[in-house]
Amino acid sequence: MRYVGKLTEFRQLTQRIDIIRQQQPALESWLAQHWKQLITLEVDVRDLLKVVAYLREHPRPNCFPRELPLAISTKLIESHEKLLAEWLDLVLDPNSIASEFTHRQFAKRYGFREVESHYLVRLLDTELLRELSFPGQEISLPLSSLRELALRDVHVVLVENKVNLLTFPKVKRGIALGGLGHGIEVLLDMPWLTSNRVTYWGDIDVEGLSILSRLRERYPHVKSMLMDDDCLCRWEPLLIRGNESTLAKPLHLTEGEGRAFEKCLIATLRLEQERIPHSEVLRICGSF
Repeated sequence: MRYVGKLTEFRQLTQRIDIIRQQQPALESWLAQHWKQLITLEVDVRDLLKVVAYLREHPRPNCFPRELPLAISTKLIESHEKLLAEWLDLVLDPNSIASEFTHRQFAKRYGFREVESHYLVRLLDTELLRELSFPGQEISLPLSSLRELALRDVHVVLVENKVNLLTFPKVKRGIALGGLGHGIEVLLDMPWLTSNRVTYWGDIDVEGLSILSRLRERYPHVKSMLMDDDCLCRWEPLLIRGNESTLAKPLHLTEGEGRAFEKCLIATLRLEQERIPHSEVLRICGSF
C-alpha cells in the first residue's frame, strides 16, 4: 500500500469498516459487497451511523430529517439518502419500512415528513368563512390539511385553470380548488368528495376529458361544466390546435362529452377554458 501511495486511504477505509462492524454488525453483508463506497465517502461515517441508530430506536419519526435531535449536519441525511436507505433496509425492523415506496421515496419509505405541495382553495360563499374558520376567502393548503377539511353539504368546484378559479362566480355553499391540471389525481382519496356535490371544469380536449373520466371513475356523481360538444360548437371560433393523441375514448363520459372527445381526437382540437367569455361562465353558474 505504501509502494502504490495508498496507505493513508487504506487505513481510513479499514477504520471505517471497523467502526461499522462495531456499531452495526447487521451491515456485514453490505460491507462485503459495497465496501468501495466507503473510500470516497466525504463525511464522518460515525455521523451516518448516528442516524441509523436513532431510527432503529425511534422508527418512523414523523418529522423532517433536519429535526432529528442529533449533532450532525442538517443536510447529512438529504445528501446521503441512497447509502442510508441501503443500511436502513438491513438494520430496521421490516414492519417500520413502508416497502411500497422505493429508495427514491426516502421520506415515505422511512416515515419522515416531506415538503408538501400546496393547493389553492377559494370559498365561493361567505357563510363558509365562519363555518370553516378560514382566515380569508382564498387560502392554500397542503394535501394532508385538505384531506381533513370538514366539508358537509357543500358544492365542490374543481377548476383546472388557476385564474379561472380566482374569477369564478359566487356559488351558494360553494368551495373551489384550482390550478391542478393532471394533479387532479391527488384528490382521488379525498373523503369529502364522496358525500358532496362535485363539478369539474377543465379544457375541452383529449387530456381534459380524460381527467374528467378518471375523476368520475372514482366519484360517479361528478358533473362537468362547459365540457361537451354543445359548448365546443357554440365557441368554435375560439378553438386552437390540441395535442395529437392515440388515447382510446374514456369510459366515464356522457354522450355529449364523448362526442366532444371524438371531435378533439380526430381533428386535434382544444378549447381552453380561459378562452370562454366570463359572461358564459356566469350564465352557467346561474343555474347551479
